[in-house]
Amino acid sequence: GPFVMDGDWHVSVLLLQSFLLVATISILISAAVSNERRTNERQLMSQALQLQQANQSLISAMNHLNEARNKAEESDQLKSAFLRNLSHEIRTPMNAVLGFAELLERPNLRGDKREAFMKLIRERSKVLLGTLNDILYISMITSGQMSSVTTVGSMDDFLQRVLEKFKSEDNHLEDKNISVTLTNECSMPDRHIAADFNNLQQVLANLLANAAKFTQEGYIQIKCVEQHSHEFLFSVSDSGIGIPAEQRDLIFKPFRHGSQEIHQNYGGTGLGLAICKGLVELWNGRIWIESQMGKGTVFYFTMPFVPA
Repeated sequence: GPFVMDGDWHVSVLLLQSFLLVATISILISAAVSNERRTNERQLMSQALQLQQANQSLISAMNHLNEARNKAEESDQLKSAFLRNLSHEIRTPMNAVLGFAELLERPNLRGDKREAFMKLIRERSKVLLGTLNDILYISMITSGQMSSVTTVGSMDDFLQRVLEKFKSEDNHLEDKNISVTLTNECSMPDRHIAADFNNLQQVLANLLANAAKFTQEGYIQIKCVEQHSHEFLFSVSDSGIGIPAEQRDLIFKPFRHGSQEIHQNYGGTGLGLAICKGLVELWNGRIWIESQMGKGTVFYFTMPFVPA
């Protein structure tokens, strides 16, 4: 055989053993190298996975930063727009008050002119006072200083007072041929309850003023239903211009109008509905809207009460 040399089998055995030893060492070295390569590959894969996760975390953090920056920019734009609108809402009635007050100083002013100027001064003063009240309300709501105060009264009497006050205000209801109705299914005539009547009056006043502003003809309806134990469901509906679906979430946010066109045509600070939402949530109620363009809008909200 190949390991037999000069017939000395001992040498052949030694050569065979040497060959086997070299082969074994080669196999062990190859296995070690292969094992180390696999270990390195696993480490590389682990490092690559860690880098990928770190990259994803970095991308997520950058997305959050971009979102925060966009919200901050949007907030700045809203505040700037609000300040411009607020300046306009205050300056316009203030200029009217000052202008007509100067006209009243004319010595030869006729009586009918004087009365007309005084009426305009009263109207513009009420507008100015309403703007300042809205600013005060939203400031107290956002700072957590507004509270819900429960008093005892009759819902029937309360709603009648709200209706009469709304009709007595200069909302041009007769000029626009708008009928105002009240449907009260809340309680029996002599039933008294404990509820937050003061804030409820502000919510209904804001919703009614909003309905009068955006309704040119038709109707405005106030409705109250006792839908289940210790909770009322109120609604204020109108036959006005309606609100597009994409704007229905925005209108409850402070300083927001449905659109810039709406603000230009109808004015206002954009705080009324935000105040309504804040006051309703103050007594743990809910407020929502249903609307059809060109057909009208219904605002719903709930209110808890306690039989008294």
